Amino acid sequence: MHTELEKAYLAGLIDGEGSICILTDHKRTFYLHLNITNTGLSMLLKIKDIWGGLLYKKSRKNLLWKQAYELRWMGSKAKDILKEISPYLINKKPQAEISLRFETTRRGSGFLVTQEQRNIQLCLREQLMALNKRGSQ
Repeated sequence: MHTELEKAYLAGLIDGEGSICILTDHKRTFYLHLNITNTGLSMLLKIKDIWGGLLYKKSRKNLLWKQAYELRWMGSKAKDILKEISPYLINKKPQAEISLRFETTRRGSGFLVTQEQRNIQLCLREQLMALNKRGSQ
């Protein structure tokens, strides 16, 4: 169980440095994706200790820029985190709400969905993409 401070802190990081999206794999299965990208490796390692996740070193587009890292959660782990931090989100609260609705359309690994569920997933993904579009907020 996470403390209220840990939940609020992660929500602040997601609001400022994170993204919430619905991605697809090559088999056209949709899944929830939550991440934080930052140059503060020690901070991301601390978050990883508390919340788990996968940490990646990002490729640098410009060698003059600091090295960036991405802490990533996917699927049910992303859903569980969003449920916990949702009350503290401000900027990304609409994205979290759409993502949590999306997760209710999934069964198991996500492969066994009806056409109706698939249509709902597509609609929710489009709504989330519109919210995440640059300049939309």
